[in-house]
Amino acid sequence: MSSECKLADSLGNKSLVHNTIQERPACYNICMIFFMEKASNGSGIPAILATHNTDTGKQGARKVSELGINKENKKIEHAQL
Repeated sequence: MSSECKLADSLGNKSLVHNTIQERPACYNICMIFFMEKASNGSGIPAILATHNTDTGKQGARKVSELGINKENKKIEHAQL
């Protein structure tokens, strides 16, 4: 990660690496919910939501239930890493 930060700095860009470990799953969760909401109304593109984070998996399961996404909805697939 330090080399990514140094490279971005040398190019005059902001680093794409999150500053804290908490920022990474927070960003992923926001993206996951975006894809799920799009899939639930039929406007999304197919996506595989894969995580090794237990809390993210639980949040995804709650969102599936909340949005009424079922197995017939082929726009969202889930995987555990």
